[in-house]
Amino acid sequence: TCSSDQKLKVWDANDEDGKWVLNDTWKGHDCSILKVTWAHPEYGQAFASCSFDRMIKIWEEVENESKNSSRRWAERARLAESRGTVQDIEFCPNNFGLKLASCASDGVVRIYEALDVVNLSAWTLMVFRLDLQNKWQAFEVLSGHGDLVCDVAWAPNMGRSYQLIATASKDHHVRIFKLTDESARAVVQPGWQAAGSNAGKGKRRFRVDLVGDFADHGAEVWRVEWNVTGTILSSSGDDGKIRLWKATQLDEWRCLSVISAEQRAGESEGIMR
Repeated sequence: TCSSDQKLKVWDANDEDGKWVLNDTWKGHDCSILKVTWAHPEYGQAFASCSFDRMIKIWEEVENESKNSSRRWAERARLAESRGTVQDIEFCPNNFGLKLASCASDGVVRIYEALDVVNLSAWTLMVFRLDLQNKWQAFEVLSGHGDLVCDVAWAPNMGRSYQLIATASKDHHVRIFKLTDESARAVVQPGWQAAGSNAGKGKRRFRVDLVGDFADHGAEVWRVEWNVTGTILSSSGDDGKIRLWKATQLDEWRCLSVISAEQRAGESEGIMR
C-alpha cells in the first residue's frame, strides 16, 4: 500500500486465519505516493512506486533482512526522467519481458525495460534512443495529449503481433496506441540520430500509431483498464459514466456501450455502430 504520508507498506496474507500481517513499512518517497504496482512473480518479489516527487522507484525483497526492520525491501532503481508528477505506472504482460509503462503530468508516456531481469538496478527508457553524441533523444513518445495524462493501461497480448496501450487524459480524451515491433523486419544500424533527423528515420524499434482517439466523455477521463484478453477497454470520467471500447472486424475502435450511475443493475446503453 502507499499513502500521502510518503510511506510504503507491504502485507503478507496469513493462510491459517486469512488475516493480513505487516511485512515492513518505510519511507519510500519525498512526497505523497500515488500508486504501487507489482511485477509478475516470474521476476521475484518486486514492485514499483510513483510519487509527486516525479520519481519512479523499483523495490525488491531482501529475504535475509528481518521483517519490520525497514530494510526488508531494497531500492534497486530510480527512474527520474519525468518533468512532472508521475500519475500512474503499470507493468506489461510478463510474456513481453520486464517492462514498465508510466504517465506523468508533463504529458508524456514513457516505457522502461529492465536490461537484466536478475539485476533490477539497470533499466532503459524504451521510448528514447541514444544519438551519435551519446545523448538521449525522443523517438517513441506516445504524443498528442493536450493536458495531464491521468492513467495508462497496457493490453494483454493474447498472441497479437503488436501491442496496445491506452491512456486517459484530463483533455477529455481516451487514446489507444498501437506499437508494432519492426526490429525483426529490418537490420538496425549502430548509431542513433537526433529525433527529427532524416538519417534517423526508419530506425525506431517500434512504430507507434494512434488507432483510437475519443472525446465522448466530454470531461476529464481518469481511468482506463483492459479486460483479460485485451479486446475490450473500459474508461471512466467526470461525466459519471463508464464507456466500453471494442475494435470492429475492420480494426476500427468504437464505443460498445455506456454504463451510468443512474442505470439499474444489468442495464447498459449499447451504441456500437
